[in-house]
Amino acid sequence: MHVLLSGVFPASEPIVQQLLSQAGADSESLYPAQADSIPRIIFDLPGAAEQIGNFQTSDFTSDIWELAQGYKRIASDTRLGLPRTLNQSLQKTPAGITSAASKLIKIKALDKALPGIAKGMTRIQEAKEMREQGKKIKMIITLGISEGLKRIVLVPSMRLVHNAQEDLPIFDVIGTVISLIQEAHAKESPEAAKIYRTMVSFYAVETTTRYFLLTQGNISDGTISDLLAHYFHQQHISKAQYEAKTINMMLVVKRERLFPDTGSRSALSSSRHVPARISGDESGNSTSSVTRESFSSKRLRNVRSSAWRLPAPKSQFARNPPTFIEYTFKRYEVKVEGTDVTLWMPPNAPAEKVLVGSDWKAGLSIKNSKATQNTVQEARIGNEEYALGQSQDITLPTAENARMLRAELTNMYIGEVIRKEFFQCASDCDVNVPDFRFNVEGAILGVLEPLEAGHISASLGLPSNFHDFIATRYLPCSPVDKAVQKFTGNADCGNPPDHGDSLTAAIHAFTHFTLLYTGNGLVFCDLQGLFNREGIMMLIDPQSHSTHRMYWDGGAPAIQHFLSHHLENCEDNYICSKIEMQDLEFDWDTPQTPGDMSGGIAGNDSDDMDVNLDNPSPRIRERSRSLTQSPQRRKRTKINQLVLKTPSPVRNASGHHRHGFPTPGPEHH
Repeated sequence: MHVLLSGVFPASEPIVQQLLSQAGADSESLYPAQADSIPRIIFDLPGAAEQIGNFQTSDFTSDIWELAQGYKRIASDTRLGLPRTLNQSLQKTPAGITSAASKLIKIKALDKALPGIAKGMTRIQEAKEMREQGKKIKMIITLGISEGLKRIVLVPSMRLVHNAQEDLPIFDVIGTVISLIQEAHAKESPEAAKIYRTMVSFYAVETTTRYFLLTQGNISDGTISDLLAHYFHQQHISKAQYEAKTINMMLVVKRERLFPDTGSRSALSSSRHVPARISGDESGNSTSSVTRESFSSKRLRNVRSSAWRLPAPKSQFARNPPTFIEYTFKRYEVKVEGTDVTLWMPPNAPAEKVLVGSDWKAGLSIKNSKATQNTVQEARIGNEEYALGQSQDITLPTAENARMLRAELTNMYIGEVIRKEFFQCASDCDVNVPDFRFNVEGAILGVLEPLEAGHISASLGLPSNFHDFIATRYLPCSPVDKAVQKFTGNADCGNPPDHGDSLTAAIHAFTHFTLLYTGNGLVFCDLQGLFNREGIMMLIDPQSHSTHRMYWDGGAPAIQHFLSHHLENCEDNYICSKIEMQDLEFDWDTPQTPGDMSGGIAGNDSDDMDVNLDNPSPRIRERSRSLTQSPQRRKRTKINQLVLKTPSPVRNASGHHRHGFPTPGPEHH
């Protein structure tokens, strides 16, 4: 009662003293320092004087009283009768301490005086600082497991909140989120497969039953603030959520990929299934489409359109070494016509700069043969990130090192040209082939300017005269990105693809196609690669067997062995079967070009060709060629297969290195 009424009415000291003496109590022992604060009106109440005189407290009441007195001392509300007083450590900020640090000091001091109160105040302070900074975006992440075409089952324990700096690349933030989900899921379901980036589909969540598929571009290009803007312009979030910088995202993994062996339901999966209110299907339709219809509703939603588009990707780097070392180099020019690849160093080639990490990022080396190895280092050229490599075989002469690098780049260019022909062939046959490419776009073959002993070759422990290098686009290799995947061996195709492994089936079919396209003159082997930011498999460091011995090459016997091994499983490969690969042949007639209207191929006259007009069953496919030595597309009846006899690459007087399929033109001798 005293706590509630103290200070409300003025007290009269004579009346109080009279009352206390009547009660036979000592005023100071009953109400220490408060004997003069009893309101006069209280004594008009019947029995009040007796109750005050017999005032007693329990231990519980005393504890409450003590706590209330403690709060009263630090209260900012002066109506309780006393001015606010603070401990000296809370009153003054020491010199040199920032405002934010001062608040933390006060919170710690308060926690000593009143244990437990600081936790809530710390959380409030952190939230306030985040709002003041305005540089973090709150991401609410959930995990779902898809079963069938549309059904998604939520994993209730897999829900987390991640605060991301708004200027971070989306690709990196998504990698962090996947790592957090993977770590939590591995603890709950140790039997589950590891979650990689390529296994995940990403959905923008509006409500517990409404979510929309995000495209690969949405979660790979730009910064996380660009993703926030995309959410807002597509109306995935309200204006209030946009201003609060909050997005809700669901990561979905197919059950058969998460539990490939058992196929059983995870104990973590909720029995509640999420209605399939998604835009498009799991193949990746864009949320930027003009209209979006909820599958669970018969009514079309309002048309959602926006002129907003993701900005051009900013410079985004996979890693930031402590420092960079700058080198000057000149690059080769490359000309690709059909399968003819020409490399030369222009006499007036401009000097360019390459930045190589001072910590010499190791661990990315990829064996390219039994005898040699390329050590790959992270480098930057302009605004692009590259993997830069030189030969690690210190026994090689300088010229041989340069030749091998030229041959490697040529191999990749030829592979990419034939790959495009393979995809065109599959399209003509109405065969759906998963995308893969050779990582040759933007590749650079360069020569470092002579430097002192500290240049790149010396730093790698290589001879100082190794100036040539090859640089290809850097591919993701974080813990959530799959490591290098190998699809074929050096001597043969390796094991046939598992059921449902369409990517391996496609690459095996491609090797078969290459043999046919080059007239048994070339087969790619040791095909391996990594997924790029768009989720496309990029083949790196391909090897080959050929009739002209490019480098580390088994020649015609190795080609025949490779083909024989593939033919054992060719009929079981759905792509080879649909294309009818074993009946596919190519027209190796001399092209009708403006400069050359006649002549044979590699010394094979047209009289040597045994044309079979009676057996048109094998499929004949024409090769598309450039105007110089490239294929004309035309239909014709079956001809006997010719063995391509392409000569070794030669260097002409102008310093051009030329190689390719088919035979070089008459200007090469």
